[in-house]
Amino acid sequence: MAGSAYKPVVLVCGKTGAGKTSLIQAVTGTDVVPDSAIGESGRPETRGFSVYETEVATFVDAEGMEPGRETVDEYRKFLMGELVGRISSGATDAIVTAVWYCIDGSGARVQSADKELVSAFGDKTVLVVTKCETMRKSQFETMGKALASLMPDDRVIMVSSVTKAGLCKLVDRTHVLAVLNSPEAQKRTFEAEWNGYYASRQRRWRTACDEEADSYIRWGAGRSFAIALPCVVPLSDMIPLSLNEAYMIMRIGSVYGETVGKNVIGMITGVAAGSFFGKFVATMLPPGFKSVVAASVTYGLGKAAKAYFSSGKKLSKNALREEFLKAKKEGKSRKWKAIEAAEE
Repeated sequence: MAGSAYKPVVLVCGKTGAGKTSLIQAVTGTDVVPDSAIGESGRPETRGFSVYETEVATFVDAEGMEPGRETVDEYRKFLMGELVGRISSGATDAIVTAVWYCIDGSGARVQSADKELVSAFGDKTVLVVTKCETMRKSQFETMGKALASLMPDDRVIMVSSVTKAGLCKLVDRTHVLAVLNSPEAQKRTFEAEWNGYYASRQRRWRTACDEEADSYIRWGAGRSFAIALPCVVPLSDMIPLSLNEAYMIMRIGSVYGETVGKNVIGMITGVAAGSFFGKFVATMLPPGFKSVVAASVTYGLGKAAKAYFSSGKKLSKNALREEFLKAKKEGKSRKWKAIEAAEE
């Protein structure tokens, strides 16, 4: 493929062990980023800056900040030196278009150093929470609260280099930044080449994400079946059922790159008005019946959440409710088995 005259530059930075090089490999391939470039067990592999070229973008992989070895100011100067140097070169194709600042989701902490570095790059910054497949319920909640005040939702993206979660959203957000900075005369050519490069990749990622979301839906419904099955006291399982559904929705959201707060969970369960009523009815039934009702309600909520997040949160409330009702009906005809909770 003939290269476009315009090629965006993406600077990827963050602390050592955040999975920066793995992320670049996930969105480009092993033919661009070899396995040998990726450190093992948090050991830093990148020193200085490593540059990876594709037909449509240049990725600049920055050495990670190692707390204790350097200060935030030193790391900021290190990164800004690269940005300024590229501007000073006078080459328009050298200027950084987007900055992916990576935070290790498995650590579930947003520190003052992260806040300072994220603010240094302004509107070019995309805050990328890596390794979301490893996060537990408490980590989702902790990270969600910390990130809410740090960056707008559309610039905070959950990703997994392993499961491909969030990669479509990350690539789409980077594409938006690239188009904003592209010369007017070259926009059409750039758009065609970018779409051609990522079309098949995004189809594969979306398929993987849809399958992962479905696995969380089955898990959540099976957990609701297990929660409701032994409860004989009416209403005693309302809270654990609600908590199970909230965690399932957070998990499904992360598959599509979304951080999910209480407002989104409330919107999904509220629009699917049958959720509360369904759980209420379930608690009043004999155990064998109420466990099926509880599972079908959770299944319906999961399918509605999947439809909402996979649409880029563009699904109308009426469409969301229709997804819930259709899936809830389907859930009643399924044969559910109790699934015990994994570590949360």
